[in-house]
Amino acid sequence: MPNSQTHLASTHQIATDSRVVERLPLLADPAARAAFYLGAISPDVRIVSRQSRVATHFFDIPNQSGVQAQDEMLRQWPNLRELADSEPIRAAFVAGYITHLVMDQVWLDDIVMPSLFINGQRWGTSHPNWRLYSILMTYLEYRADRLVPDHVIDAMAGAQPDHWLPFVDDAYLEAWRDGCAQRIRTGGPQGVSTMFAASNDMTPMELEEIVQSEEVMAEVAYPIVERQRLIDFERLATDRSRDAVLAYLNANA
Repeated sequence: MPNSQTHLASTHQIATDSRVVERLPLLADPAARAAFYLGAISPDVRIVSRQSRVATHFFDIPNQSGVQAQDEMLRQWPNLRELADSEPIRAAFVAGYITHLVMDQVWLDDIVMPSLFINGQRWGTSHPNWRLYSILMTYLEYRADRLVPDHVIDAMAGAQPDHWLPFVDDAYLEAWRDGCAQRIRTGGPQGVSTMFAASNDMTPMELEEIVQSEEVMAEVAYPIVERQRLIDFERLATDRSRDAVLAYLNANA
């Protein structure tokens, strides 16, 4: 699934959209925006909290329920619904969290299921499409790296969870926040390329040479997942995330 900067690039676009800020002035508040950014990376806290995907993402792969993950989260944890007036900073965090769930679902529906998923094949490093998946994830992260200003990372790193999630302890959110901020500040997308290269018997440089060359991508990736589909994914994920944020915060204002 998309990595931290891919999520943050989309969320930053939403937070700075004048149409959104006009309708949701809450996001103009620095503390709320910091919480919004932290929310955008927080479902992946399961890596440090050792929870299942379903416990933090509220959908499995494939998603056979047909229920939107954000709706399932609010069904299971109804106390997250009405926060805009009583706990606006927490509401901004939950809104950011929702953007992550939406993007992951768009990625699953538009890229993974039609092009990468193989029925009966367990997903993981031994999957036949793991190499292509690794290339696509790294490619998106390099694209996002150009779109995430340093002040977004600084804001995210300064967010202070205060019992914002009933299903994840603050200590795990803080550890995930600090780890993500450090990885982005010290290496940016190179951390992602290093991680995926190791699982594909490649060097980080070999993987980076692929994703930073449109000619090579045209040979190894675009025959399966066209470049335009990746661009459409970024646009659609942001559009749907923006709509979900507006629906959540307007409904609870």
